This record gives sequence, C-alpha cells and structure tokens, in this order.
Amino acid sequence: MDSSLIRDGMTVYSADDKKLGRIVRQDDSGLVVEKGHFFKRDYDIALEDIDRVEDEQVWLRLTEGELEAEQESAGEAERAAARPAGRPPRESVIVAEEVFVAGPLRDVEDDSAVPSPPRGGKRGS
Repeated sequence: MDSSLIRDGMTVYSADDKKLGRIVRQDDSGLVVEKGHFFKRDYDIALEDIDRVEDEQVWLRLTEGELEAEQESAGEAERAAARPAGRPPRESVIVAEEVFVAGPLRDVEDDSAVPSPPRGGKRGS
C-alpha cells in the first residue's frame, strides 16, 4: 500500500461497506480513524489492513466485526502489558464486601440484649 495516497480527513470503510469514520492522524505503522461525534471512538489501523484507496476513500480488508475483534484483543494485550507481574486481570478478582455491625447482633424478640446508644453526644470513656 502506497501510504502517500492517504491523507487526514479521508473517510474509511470496512470490507463489509460500513463507514468507520475519518482519518485523524497517521504515521509509518498505520493510521487512526475517529468514529462518532459525541461518543468518539478511535480505531488503530495497520497499513497492511488497507485494501485500496479510491476517490478520497480508504477501504479495508477487514469487516467491521473483524476490526472490532482485533481492536479488543489489542486492548487486552496493552492492559496485560501494563499490569504488574503476577497480578491477575481485574475481571478475575473477586471482591468481598465487608459488613460492619455497631453492636452485638440481637434477636428481634429480645430487645434487652441490645445496649442503648450513648446520650448527650459524649463517646465512651
């Protein structure tokens, strides 16, 4: 692929004719395509994934689904590389919620086991 034909602002389409967005920047390894106006999303696209350039449009070899899957796996790899060694992925960590009780548990029918809260704003001595 001759990258000199590619310019910022060109529209990018997937192999299944879905409009993915516009090129916002490029370098030697590929280009970044921005999709959306309010909820923006960037696609990082390698030059080897480009099929052709014609009429100010860039066509990819990948379908939208293939590109989404590729982007997700690249994101997982980046997160794994950034994670400290030996630390499991966040999704696999089970978090237990702690419950603190201010006093002893009581039987609903026996109020005598529950101490009354202190009065007058002074705390225990």
